[in-house]
Amino acid sequence: MGRRRTTVVVAILATVLAVPAHGRAAEAAVPRTTPFALLKQLIVTPETATAAPRSFAAWSKPTVKQCTTLRAQVLAADATGPTPRTCSPAGLRWTDPLTGTIQQDATRMTVVRLVPIEEAWDSGASRWDAKTRQAFANDLGYDGTLVAVSKAGAGKRKDREPSAWTPPEKLTCTYVTQWMTVKLRWRLTVDKAEYDALRHVMGINKCAERSVPGVRFSQAPPPVLPPRPPTRYETCAAAAAAGRGPFLSGRDPEYAWYRDDDGDGVACETVEAVGMDPSSDWRTERVTLTTQPAISGDVTPGASGADYLHVRILRDGNELWSAVSKGPEDPNPTRPRISVPAGVVTTEGTYTAQIWAGGPDATTAPTNAIAMTFRLDQTPPPIPESDGSSAWSNAPDVAALVFSTNAGYGSTQRIPVRPGEHRSWTPPGVSVGATLITVRAQDHAGNLGPATSYGIYT
Repeated sequence: MGRRRTTVVVAILATVLAVPAHGRAAEAAVPRTTPFALLKQLIVTPETATAAPRSFAAWSKPTVKQCTTLRAQVLAADATGPTPRTCSPAGLRWTDPLTGTIQQDATRMTVVRLVPIEEAWDSGASRWDAKTRQAFANDLGYDGTLVAVSKAGAGKRKDREPSAWTPPEKLTCTYVTQWMTVKLRWRLTVDKAEYDALRHVMGINKCAERSVPGVRFSQAPPPVLPPRPPTRYETCAAAAAAGRGPFLSGRDPEYAWYRDDDGDGVACETVEAVGMDPSSDWRTERVTLTTQPAISGDVTPGASGADYLHVRILRDGNELWSAVSKGPEDPNPTRPRISVPAGVVTTEGTYTAQIWAGGPDATTAPTNAIAMTFRLDQTPPPIPESDGSSAWSNAPDVAALVFSTNAGYGSTQRIPVRPGEHRSWTPPGVSVGATLITVRAQDHAGNLGPATSYGIYT
């Protein structure tokens, strides 16, 4: 939504608001993602309904000395056209992200928090300390947190979330993408109505698959979710619709009720890297490393009208390829499989596979056909971060950290993690002394990124 806001440079006697160290160059180091991938990271849970203290909305001092207020700094940074040489709004222009209109009168402009203070309070900030609240309320680390908007647009939106208000359709994808990014950056939750509204936008103007910057996480603590009695749902999809899951082995009693297809100790997770075996238990999508996945399905051998496996691959609603194969005659067969040929799955995006059993001419997918989404991912995650005793990865698609040592113990440990979760590991059988630990991040597709190392002392 404009230029970065935190540093200035002096050139030819003119002070210019410029791009700081954490601006575009730093953004390039964060893996790009899609709005659909952001959506799947959100934690859905009921929100609180208490009033935020007035101190939460307090503005800090500007970080650019030429600006008298932080809001003036954001107004100057979000202006379009030539870089302003001072913090004065005179002669500046803005494109209002809430209405799409062009504004040239600074008196018609204001600065808002994209995720309003009350919304942040209800979705997790009520458990923060005062320092974290101040950091959120004055966040200059991501341009979408504080935005210059028209007073007319701010009056239309008020403090409403996307389930109650969104801008015109041509602006909606950008708006909700930034909304989700702020929520994830500050580890804020969403309620069911909010999630449904965000998911609805994914179908507008191909929003789901746009390339957008990844999330640069703040230091906000992870959400503390209220305890809820276990409820058994028919499928993982039903559990997800109710805002439940994922379920961890040894922690959640619900884990035993659902399929953990990839055996990583997490059931009903957002993404599981397993073979293309269709199941109504799937929550969202599968990830594959191969451009020629083999898709299986159930048929009824010898049953007229149900002994052929049909598979159809679509993208953006358009059919890319289809095939049909007769199942085996054995009444207790292995599931028939159809391999997708080269040239169909070609890009790192989301595809849809429809699978159904029928006769040889049943080429139209019935209403009970299983539709699964899957994604080609051949890009490894970035190098994890380390503080010398633990490691973590902020990659949005991180699935695990893989620890290993070269100290002769022959030990490797894969530990499932979420983005930003710190984990440490001590190899078994380590004697007193120093041991070098190597850590690599692994994504849901199984890609292993570059390694970082640190020493531990026992």
